[in-house]
Amino acid sequence: MAAVGYLIIGIADSYNMVLIGLARTYSFTGVCLLVVAIAFLTLRKQIQSFCQNCY
Repeated sequence: MAAVGYLIIGIADSYNMVLIGLARTYSFTGVCLLVVAIAFLTLRKQIQSFCQNCY
């Protein structure tokens, strides 16, 4: 019975590690996408105002 318990704990630990890794990867990717989106929006406004100055 102890071996089964250790096996279950080992599977749960590896599963948790996978979930934590996925969560970190997704949160990191989400932060990167958020930064890119904010930079794109601010740059787009600057480009629009710059182009309006050209006309």
